[in-house]
Amino acid sequence: MSDLLKVGAMIVVAVAVGAGIKHFRGDANAMPSQAEVNEQASKMMASMEEEAVRKYPNLPRSEALARYAREHAGQQLSGKTGDDRDASAAQMFYGFYYMNTRSREAWCRQRGADLSTWVATFNRTYAREKAAADAIFARAGRQPEQMVTMVTDSLSEYVDKDMRDIANGANAPLDQVCPLLNQNAEQLVP
Repeated sequence: MSDLLKVGAMIVVAVAVGAGIKHFRGDANAMPSQAEVNEQASKMMASMEEEAVRKYPNLPRSEALARYAREHAGQQLSGKTGDDRDASAAQMFYGFYYMNTRSREAWCRQRGADLSTWVATFNRTYAREKAAADAIFARAGRQPEQMVTMVTDSLSEYVDKDMRDIANGANAPLDQVCPLLNQNAEQLVP
């Protein structure tokens, strides 16, 4: 199940690195509207899913997507140096982090479920990485919220699919996914 949770990074590669990097560099006018981010994220997700299934036809869709996402993130970073690489890595991290803390938590809250144990475990597990990403943004005079709010809003459709995949993979009813993540947070937080 943990591979399913890592797939969110690919959306950030597509959205944050593609559009948000201009904003990160200080061009406030370069940041697209929420509708544009949602549209771009949907198109990029569909394209990545298609590529992943084509590249790994013998793997289940979620595994193919997770593998492709890891490769794609590495490729995105390998062509960058210095501040650009750091900014891209920080943005990828924020997408992964906020997908698993805010977007996933919002999904559960909308269904009347609690995800606080999962979120606390995630925060504890990734405290060092978040501090590093925060420092990268601070050096540039930026706050993650400037980009992350828009990106996390665009993740809602993906989180819904992911939570349904988790339910199917765990052979559990959909209304039990949030409690399942809470009860097994120590084992499942990637």
